[in-house]
Amino acid sequence: MTVSSPRISCDLFGHAVAWLRARNVDVDGLLIAEGISPESLTQSNSFVSLAAYAAFFERAAEVTGIRHLGLKIGKIEDPAGLGLLGTLFMSAPSLVEALNYFTQHLHAMQEGTLNRLSLSGDFAEIEYRILAPDVLERRQDAEFSIAANSSLIAAFSGVRLRPREVHFEHSCAGSYADYRNYFGCDVFFDQPTNKLIYDREGFNPRNPASHPMLAELIAQHLEQSSREDDATRHLSGKVQELLGAGISKEADIAQELGMSVSTLFRRLKAEGHSFRQLALAERMFRARRMLLATDRPIVDIALALGYSESSSFARAFRKVTGVTPRTYRLQPPGAYRPSLMHTHVQSIRASLDF
Repeated sequence: MTVSSPRISCDLFGHAVAWLRARNVDVDGLLIAEGISPESLTQSNSFVSLAAYAAFFERAAEVTGIRHLGLKIGKIEDPAGLGLLGTLFMSAPSLVEALNYFTQHLHAMQEGTLNRLSLSGDFAEIEYRILAPDVLERRQDAEFSIAANSSLIAAFSGVRLRPREVHFEHSCAGSYADYRNYFGCDVFFDQPTNKLIYDREGFNPRNPASHPMLAELIAQHLEQSSREDDATRHLSGKVQELLGAGISKEADIAQELGMSVSTLFRRLKAEGHSFRQLALAERMFRARRMLLATDRPIVDIALALGYSESSSFARAFRKVTGVTPRTYRLQPPGAYRPSLMHTHVQSIRASLDF
């Protein structure tokens, strides 16, 4: 049994498409190149592959020559352009409630993604990260999503609330000044996650034009959609997402899923997987992403993945991919285009004799 690939709602995807169409970009050609039917974007309640969406974003940046395409599209003037999520955000009574609505319900519109609000002490942090391990090329999506969160906060508050720090998973692309000028604060790269950090003070403005009843109706609709989708998802897909969120221990994942470790192992086996397979697949996908998206030294990547030395990491990586980390990093873009999770899990099983 295979692990289903995460998807993104065409309503949410539509904002980027509309932005490109308005600038006479051959959007249909870009969509078709990534296996996306242009007609699907006009159909109600339709979804496309998250991996195809992220690849579309990267290809669009390349074709248009706009290095920071995600940042440009993420400067959202009208939140309604994000569909139900944008309307939900602007209908909330307060900024914190708006962000809580958004982060709690994004998964109904964009699967395989973490979007989390944390309030602690003097700071408010909004974290965004694609958890799906088959999406390696994700810089444009990360820059769009962080910029979009920043734009929504500014639109809601009616003032330009500036973050105090911005973090990105990827390395700096082009001039650091471009990022610094865009966000008006320090920007850090090669970080564990993508994140906006604000001063907590003044972060809770009320919304005089709120529509609590509308917000609740939209939230209920998205929650129902999420429950229906969750009922059809394989356990291996849920484990994959939790591993991607940084939860690595069997007992912790079993607790998150409301079952014992033995039940977790038994149900994974019934789907044709093992916890060890999925954990190793997640580790290798993280390795591939860091090799492609960052300039971090290989020894640092090995330590970040939990290896005690780079040589043991290199052996494990070569056993799975057939090449060393250094060779993988030096290949031209697209030489090792990522496959879907289940295909990679199968190759790991074969190579390690599970």
